[in-house]
Amino acid sequence: MILMNRRILLAVPLALFLLPACVHAAGGAGAGEGFRLIGSAELSSRLKDKDHPVHLFDANGDGFRRKHGTIAGATLLTSYSSYDVAKTLPEDKSAPLVFYCANPH
Repeated sequence: MILMNRRILLAVPLALFLLPACVHAAGGAGAGEGFRLIGSAELSSRLKDKDHPVHLFDANGDGFRRKHGTIAGATLLTSYSSYDVAKTLPEDKSAPLVFYCANPH
């Protein structure tokens, strides 16, 4: 995995892994179920697994991205709290999703 800046590794342990049941987190059935935190080692392993791909989303702001970089291949969200779910998330509702952010709050 190519990183623009090694400091982004600090954000990876904060990655939020959403199991397929959570794709409906926009308020549909199953919202809030199946969320779990993963570390950088598991994320790296999952990103290398071509048989079971995950979709990676960067929820950091533009300023943080310019200063610290992004994880190669991540989809950059326009906002961590407000983005077009239909256009941004994969059509496959069973696809595993990973969101990461370095926000300490």
